Amino acid sequence: DEDYISWAKPVYAVAGGKVIYASGTHKDDHQFDVPALAKDPMALYGNYVAIAHEDGSISVYAHLKQNSVKVNTGDRVTAREEIGAIGASGSTFFPHLHFELRTDLTHAAEGLPSYFAGLWLLEGSKKTLLKSGLAETGNIVEAR
Repeated sequence: DEDYISWAKPVYAVAGGKVIYASGTHKDDHQFDVPALAKDPMALYGNYVAIAHEDGSISVYAHLKQNSVKVNTGDRVTAREEIGAIGASGSTFFPHLHFELRTDLTHAAEGLPSYFAGLWLLEGSKKTLLKSGLAETGNIVEAR
């Protein structure tokens, strides 16, 4: 995993809010407990942080590196505050950050569109500045 370009890179909160969930003890072994999904719909995310924002949305940062999470449930965070590092915990084939904006942490949650500014969109060896807009599912992006 250490050979991946994203391995152990810092992860930052996209906006301020209250940490409603933080977990950092799962191993970076690409595994998760399938039966646990019945009780916890987020079990496949391994180590993750969830932040509730003033507009009612929740940002989720998943597959974080074991022991890298820098926040605790109940903490208040600011935009661009470092909250962890990219890892390979939970159900993942390779180290990456799984980011979602959603309405809840339950099975009833709905996904919300995520708009970004100042990112590079990576497509093979091609790197294009994504000045602002919607990041699509599966996009590989890099912060400027």
